[in-house]
Amino acid sequence: MYRTIVVPLDGSAAAEFALPIALAIAEASGGDLVLLSAVARLPFHPPSEFGGDPPRGWHEEEFSRISQYLQETARRLEAAGSGVSVDTEIEAGPPARVLDDRIRGLKADLVVMTTHGRGPLGRAWLGSVADGLLRRGPASILLVRPGEGKADLSLRPRFKKILVPLDGSDLSEEAILDGVELARRFNGGVSLVTVVPPPFSATSPYVPAVVEDEGTREAIFAGFRRYLEAMGEPVEKLGLLLGTAVLEGRDVASGILDHGRKIGADLVVMSSRGRGGVARLVLGSVADKVIRSSAVPVLVHPQPRVADED
Repeated sequence: MYRTIVVPLDGSAAAEFALPIALAIAEASGGDLVLLSAVARLPFHPPSEFGGDPPRGWHEEEFSRISQYLQETARRLEAAGSGVSVDTEIEAGPPARVLDDRIRGLKADLVVMTTHGRGPLGRAWLGSVADGLLRRGPASILLVRPGEGKADLSLRPRFKKILVPLDGSDLSEEAILDGVELARRFNGGVSLVTVVPPPFSATSPYVPAVVEDEGTREAIFAGFRRYLEAMGEPVEKLGLLLGTAVLEGRDVASGILDHGRKIGADLVVMSSRGRGGVARLVLGSVADKVIRSSAVPVLVHPQPRVADED
């Protein structure tokens, strides 16, 4: 399933923490890696950084620097003992748009990247690009929180306990495919969870229907338990189901993360949109909160672009 895996790099040490995971997935699935970068026409530095306009020839020098960096990184991956084929690509233009175009052009199956870079101001654009790619949804995106220092390219992380949150929508259920694929590749398993918010007050103007009595509440929980059993049945037939859970939580994202810690999950796989049907991943959404707060990697399954997204 993961034949072409793209790793966006901005030249920062933080960005390289995506490489061990990308290598592990490529090795397990027989895929190839593409190290991808972009150089903007103008630097992100404020004018004060240069004392005025950027120096003449800045773009050409930066393009050459990043190109050499990508080639050197590919050599380091080869030296780390990986037999994975590694290509490098660099394009000129706004990083978010350029990378989105190339990921689509490569027909990438997976993008592995850190949530942010940590290089000199004007060079580390990874955080804003991650947000842009999540909104555009060119492929499934596995987001990794960078550590301190330098990434150890000899490591090969394995995903043994994969948590997939579901909310009853068709969109959220598509994430099961990614969870099952990775569980198969790493001899792991999948846990399904639904977090149900508690009843709202009847005075709330934002809720069209409220749950007041315990009987109705229990009916809702019973319905979600049957739903998870149905979703888990094909996973169980593959021998990959670790368990299902229906939980109550005032904050859905916190409920997902708490359950992940309880079961020792080493990966969360979820959709960028679910029951809300929102056309883009926005700050404050469940997916966004999980991404920003999770101590383990989060794989976000994309949704089809709609005309009003941009």
